[in-house]
Amino acid sequence: FHSKVEMKEINFSNNSIFNNTKFNELCDFYGSKFNNINYFTKTTFNDICVFTNVTFKNDVDFKYTTFGKLALFKEAIFEKKLNLEDTIIKEEINFLKIKTKDNKELNSENMENRETARIIKNSFEKQNNIIEANKFYALEIKERDKELEEDIKKGKNIFEWLVFKIHGLASNHSQDWLLPIFWILNISILIPFFKF
Repeated sequence: FHSKVEMKEINFSNNSIFNNTKFNELCDFYGSKFNNINYFTKTTFNDICVFTNVTFKNDVDFKYTTFGKLALFKEAIFEKKLNLEDTIIKEEINFLKIKTKDNKELNSENMENRETARIIKNSFEKQNNIIEANKFYALEIKERDKELEEDIKKGKNIFEWLVFKIHGLASNHSQDWLLPIFWILNISILIPFFKF
């Protein structure tokens, strides 16, 4: 597509697949619904791409999709899983107020993998939106915990798992400022009882 494309408030159904598609100018999906399988494979958005108020009913995977400029996912609804692991983001991407079908915040059930949570967290950090970034940092940590639990079952990354668990106990992975104070006070109280 060489010129501006508007597909606003369209009901995409029956395996909507954008494969090897290139949008050279603005692409606007505002208010559309992707009802079945949602694949954006090897799709290139060279200009601004708008997914504002879009509903993704099933898993969505932007596999090898390139966002060349600003991509807006503001107030998008992800009813199932989102996967951004193989997505190429060259500039800025906006995920403000993304949610699930129940109008709740995205959670670990909506993240296909840790990389997806990291990408969303990074987008908020670039916008200096630390509060939203911290929410996705917590999701990234949950996903990492799952990965390390799988590794432990296989006998791998034991030291990394141990450090991860200690950091969780000490400060809930920097999410709880009261935990370090709790540990400092308890250790300070207990030290006089030990003779070195």
